[in-house]
Amino acid sequence: MKRYFITATTIITALMLTGCGKNVVNTSNEVKITQAKESMKIVKLSEGESKIRTEANKFAWNALGYSIEKDGKKDFMISPLSMVYALGMINNGAGDNTESKISKATGLTGGTDDINKFCHKIMNEFALIDNSTTMNIANAAIINKKLKVKEDFVNTLKDNYDAMAEACDFSKKSTVDKVNSWCAEKTGGMINRMINNINPDDAAIIVNAIYFKGSWKNIFDKKNTKKDKFKTADGSVKDVDMMQKTKIERYTENETFSAISMLYGNGHYSMQIILPKKGKSIGDAVEVLRNTEWNKFINSMNANKVNVMMPRFDIEYTRDLKPMLTDMGAGDMFNMDKAEMSKMSDMPAWVSSIIHKTKIEVNEEGTKAAAVTGAVVVGGSRPKENKTIEFKADHPFLFVITEHNTGIICFIGQYTGN
Repeated sequence: MKRYFITATTIITALMLTGCGKNVVNTSNEVKITQAKESMKIVKLSEGESKIRTEANKFAWNALGYSIEKDGKKDFMISPLSMVYALGMINNGAGDNTESKISKATGLTGGTDDINKFCHKIMNEFALIDNSTTMNIANAAIINKKLKVKEDFVNTLKDNYDAMAEACDFSKKSTVDKVNSWCAEKTGGMINRMINNINPDDAAIIVNAIYFKGSWKNIFDKKNTKKDKFKTADGSVKDVDMMQKTKIERYTENETFSAISMLYGNGHYSMQIILPKKGKSIGDAVEVLRNTEWNKFINSMNANKVNVMMPRFDIEYTRDLKPMLTDMGAGDMFNMDKAEMSKMSDMPAWVSSIIHKTKIEVNEEGTKAAAVTGAVVVGGSRPKENKTIEFKADHPFLFVITEHNTGIICFIGQYTGN
């Protein structure tokens, strides 16, 4: 009997552009951040959904730690949220053993139905909570017309992931063009080519794309951007375009790092920058943050007057997630003899690769954020009244983009200057 491959693709783009919200002006040091005038739609999570959020965030830190281990001195960005969507769709086609292995690797202990409902809710509500910020999540299943796919599988992807599902001829170049055109459309033209060819024996291409476009609530004035020194991860020093602003932003620190959280749009999305202190590394920061209740941490940071200096940067990154997921215990789905995709098709099939591609552009009007720890808040100290805090990111740092009310990590990465 002929066997078929499944290719899963996750695409993430983040682009911050113009269109800032109302700036916050306050002369005192400890302040409350004022939200934009427009009413804010709050995404409320049930107890079960909160549990999935916490598990997904823990997976985010584990995936980041793995990426640092493999690409320690390189700039990169990943989207654990995109990975959850791609793996969620695969899980709907997996047999019980493969499904359990994927769940164990990601740490998502809820059943497939619960994760489906979670993904559906987040996809639809994240798109509507901020009319000054774009956050679109899209999914597709391009299926080899030679493969007889179970109707329940296709309907589940349509109902829970709003997936575009279509049977195509995998021997024709037009199918490659269709996949790439879909990717370009769903990422605002940032990623125009995801694949170069398709194996005629591939069973399906499962794709998730996340597109984020936002602007700082407090922008950086371009007139203040100047050349400055940045010490890279390999120890060399290079000139960068260093942005600067003195604004009210959320801040905290501990013995390992200092951190700020900067809002986008009406305040639903935020970016955290984690800056290791002297003698500490990004790895040290990750170990502190790995077991943090991220949502509680970011919501308990104090608002302060901060002189922020950070480089303008762009990152493009591509990684096959197969080695990482195999090391995490989900290797069976990549093994033709062990994979069980019985809920997708009665014909033998397994996952050949999961390609993760990202792109981010950070500038004065908008940028990406880094993460900070709950323990930091508990152990953090408040700065003295009327003191402006100096926060200069002139050496490698972490950045995280978070939906602020749910605390869900959407993007996470590091800038090392390499």
